[in-house]
Parts: sequence; C-alpha cells; structure tokens
Amino acid sequence: MYRKIGAWRGWLEPYMTYKNYYLESGWWTVKQLYDKGLLAEGHRPGFWCPKCETVLAGYEVTDSYKNLEDPSIFIKFPVMGKHNEFLLVWTTTPWTLPANVAVVAHPDETYVKA
Repeated sequence: MYRKIGAWRGWLEPYMTYKNYYLESGWWTVKQLYDKGLLAEGHRPGFWCPKCETVLAGYEVTDSYKNLEDPSIFIKFPVMGKHNEFLLVWTTTPWTLPANVAVVAHPDETYVKA
C-alpha cells in the first residue's frame, strides 16, 4: 500500500543512525560542502539556562513559550543473560520506543540494584 501512495518507509532495509554507513554518509556530506566552499567558520550566540546549565532553543526564550504537561513513562528493558533483571528507563518521548535497539549503562557510573 505504501508504494501506491508514494510513501517510502524503508521497511526492507531501514537506515540505522548508529551504523558506520550512516555516520560515514554524514561525514561525506560535510566534506562535499567543505570542498565546494559552502562551509563558513564563525560564532553564533546561544541561549543558556544558568539554573539547568543547558542550552535553550530560541523558542524557549520567546514570549510565546510556556510550560506544558507532556507525557512521560517508565519502561523496563530486560538485561541480556540475566533472569528477571531489568534496566529502568524514564523517557518523555515514548513514541520513539519502537525504534529502540539498545540501552547503555556507563561502566564508571553508580547504579542501584533494587
């Protein structure tokens, strides 16, 4: 059906942003832009939140920005090779969950096993 309506979804071979071919295609594009003189070095101001210590989008500092309630969920991902052991993850973008293929834990961070 998707072919009839002209939509491509990559069902047979979806692109994976963590695969080398995808990363290399991004660097190839940057090199092409550089070779053609289409990149410019410069500085750009950014908005900074001193409380959160994060960069803010321009929209966040305009008069039309307001805090809204947004859905969030906790989900548990099974740990490979462990029986009845999970990593608990909180996300505000639950619509991205079908595309999740891995959860990463940093080896130097402290985690709680409960």
